[in-house]
Amino acid sequence: MDVSIVDNDLFVQATQKEKQNVPGTFRLKGEIGKFMQDLQRYRLAIALTVDPHAVKSEFVKQLVNAFIDEGLTCGFFDLEQGGLYSKDTRASIDRNITKTNQKKTLCLRRSS
Repeated sequence: MDVSIVDNDLFVQATQKEKQNVPGTFRLKGEIGKFMQDLQRYRLAIALTVDPHAVKSEFVKQLVNAFIDEGLTCGFFDLEQGGLYSKDTRASIDRNITKTNQKKTLCLRRSS
């Protein structure tokens, strides 16, 4: 059968890419948005399960920056690098979260 003659609302060709506008979704800007695709604000959980030293903390901070750019409140805690007192954590924040967005980022305080 010649699939080019199929013309109805039930079927589309497998090669056809449809953009669906799903109510309540948004997409982050830039490359991170292309990677994450459309997201639902109230149905969102992100779990990173990758090998050790696979830059999970860097990616999380890039996500924080992107979410704040969308006008959302965002926070994180980083168990691997010693909290905000670690020079590595500070450097990672400076690399991945803009100075403007750092003022809007919530970070877990180091416990005593």
